[in-house]
Amino acid sequence: ETLLFTATHSIALDFFPVWLHEVEFALGVKSSRMIAGNLHDCVQNLTEGESDFLICYTHPQVPLLLNAEHYPSLLLGHDELIPVSAPDAQGNPIYPLPGAADTPLSYMAYAANSFLGRCVDLLLAQPPQPCWLVRYYENALAEAIKAMIMARHGMAWLPHNSVRHHLARGELVRAGSSDWNIPLRLMLYRSVEKTSPAVESLWQFLLEKTKK
Repeated sequence: ETLLFTATHSIALDFFPVWLHEVEFALGVKSSRMIAGNLHDCVQNLTEGESDFLICYTHPQVPLLLNAEHYPSLLLGHDELIPVSAPDAQGNPIYPLPGAADTPLSYMAYAANSFLGRCVDLLLAQPPQPCWLVRYYENALAEAIKAMIMARHGMAWLPHNSVRHHLARGELVRAGSSDWNIPLRLMLYRSVEKTSPAVESLWQFLLEKTKK
C-alpha cells in the first residue's frame, strides 16, 4: 500500500528523505509518494483527499485554518528561519544585519502571500533593532532564494534545515545574531476521513513516539 504525502518544497527536499528512512525501518513501508508544492496547494491536497498526510511548517501568528477536529496534527520537530549570507574572504557575512541607511542590504524576499514570506514580514514589522533592507529579488521557493544567496546577490531568511550543510562547509554564514531567528514548528496533519491500515499504522507509530 502506498502512503501519500504532500509537503512544501523545502521540506520535501531537506526533511522528508531522512525522516522516511526512519518510518520505513520502523513500519516496513515499501511505497510512498510525495507531492511537493506551495502551502496553499499542499493544504488543498489534504482537504481534497489527494494525500494521506501533510507535512509543513507552522507559526503561531500565521494560522493554517485547518479544523483540528477534522485534521488532527502531530509535532514532528522544530526548525527556524535564520538570516544567512555568502561569506567574504575572511568568513564574515557579505550582507550583515542590520545594514545601514546609506547602504541598505540586498534582501532576497519570499512572495508576500507565501507562508515563509508572512513569517519574515512579521519579524521585520517589529525587528530586534532598526534595519535597512532593499528588496532585490522575490520568489516563493526557498531553494530558489538559496541559489541567489549562494551566488552572492544578497541575504535572506532560510530554514536552518535547508542550509545546515552549507553552514558547516562555510559556503554560507549567519547574517545576524539569534535575535533575528524565526522559530517554526514542523507538523504532520491528516484527515480523519481518509484512513487505511498503512495510514493508521504510521499515525499510531508517531503518536507513541510523541509520548516518549
